[in-house]
Amino acid sequence: EEVTNFWQRKITPKDQLQSALQLPWNHVLGTSALQDNHGIVRVDSFEKFVHQAETCEESNRQDIVVVASLIDRLPNLAGLTRTCEIFRAQKLILGDISIQDDPEFASISVSANTWCPLEEVKPEHVCSWLQKMKKMGYRLVGLEQTDESVSLPEYTFDRKTVLMLGAEKEGIPATILNILDDTIEIPQLGVIRSL
Repeated sequence: EEVTNFWQRKITPKDQLQSALQLPWNHVLGTSALQDNHGIVRVDSFEKFVHQAETCEESNRQDIVVVASLIDRLPNLAGLTRTCEIFRAQKLILGDISIQDDPEFASISVSANTWCPLEEVKPEHVCSWLQKMKKMGYRLVGLEQTDESVSLPEYTFDRKTVLMLGAEKEGIPATILNILDDTIEIPQLGVIRSL
């Protein structure tokens, strides 16, 4: 039989597929839109699942926007794109959206940019963009180690959150830190200062 497409396929027994898509993760992942009134997932093939996932309402996305405009390393941006897609983030903000055309980005992101909305905000426009989001009711949270940072497991996210990520070495500059509502940090046991 000739293969007509190149989708990566995973064979999942029907009962495992059902349990994998049950609450509480089905709403977060947007799979609730694939269930009938009895909570049964009607997926006959991978291609049908892909088509249904493409047509899911945007309301099935989480209200978190991840801002990576200050990050410039391609592997990190590609990995973030995968992470945002996995958690169905509302969108990922990049400093240069054309980076997704790079073959290395495509190799690492494994088509996540097809599924996760991307938007471009140049680093020099981040402050004004953040202020616009604040006016729209988003809480501005920075991932940064400061004297006021709250440990990630102890922080309660608002429903609408913008998560600001800093540059690889310099972190989040003071001009942006002053705009943020909160800062959070990832607890670490190792020697290296930042994840």
